Amino acid sequence: MQSGSPDLPEGRLEPRGAVDASGYRTTSFEAYCQEAHGPSRTNVWKKAHVIVGTATHVVAGAVVTEGTGADVVQFAPLLRHVRDAGCSVLEVCADTAYLSRANVEAVTEVGARPYIPLKSSSIERSHGSAGWAELYCLFEEHREEFEAHFLRRSNVEAVFAAIKKKLGETLKSRDPTAQIHELLAKLLACNLTVPIHEMYEHRVIPEFLQANSVPREIAPCGEVIGD
Repeated sequence: MQSGSPDLPEGRLEPRGAVDASGYRTTSFEAYCQEAHGPSRTNVWKKAHVIVGTATHVVAGAVVTEGTGADVVQFAPLLRHVRDAGCSVLEVCADTAYLSRANVEAVTEVGARPYIPLKSSSIERSHGSAGWAELYCLFEEHREEFEAHFLRRSNVEAVFAAIKKKLGETLKSRDPTAQIHELLAKLLACNLTVPIHEMYEHRVIPEFLQANSVPREIAPCGEVIGD
């Protein structure tokens, strides 16, 4: 398992995060049941587990595993990474693949509120988890409120779609370590577009810009930049 931290300052502006994972095909192949099916081969996959901001789409943290890596065990490390980076998150959305009492507690430990749908087999018994009891009550008795917050999870899918459309979903490197670095580079390249968007959308001025070099159209409201 390898991890990366393609963080940007914009991540500190994000009150809400969404967690998900997506696979990326490599050009390497592995044998699959050769004894039973002959010499057929399947591609080796890598999987990116990320937490993104639902407003700016900044990738605040990422972990790369093999394609068969379990999603649920990467949830808490991603949250801890965001917390240790100094980001304050109030809400975290994820699908049922991440549902567990341990993960719900991990969200509450960083001061956020979990929005993870319950399964049909989920029971009310919290086993001492106050976060689970609160989530169960919200999901069962205030479903509309839950859905209104959970809808923001679609933003992480939009991030993966944009990365694959712009940068491709196939990793060209052959070395396993290089494949991890290539995938992290894709996430970093995605993050590099965030400051440009935020400069125009929310008038976030990067520190490296001098006052007289900020374009008028992205200057803060009421402020005159330059001559």
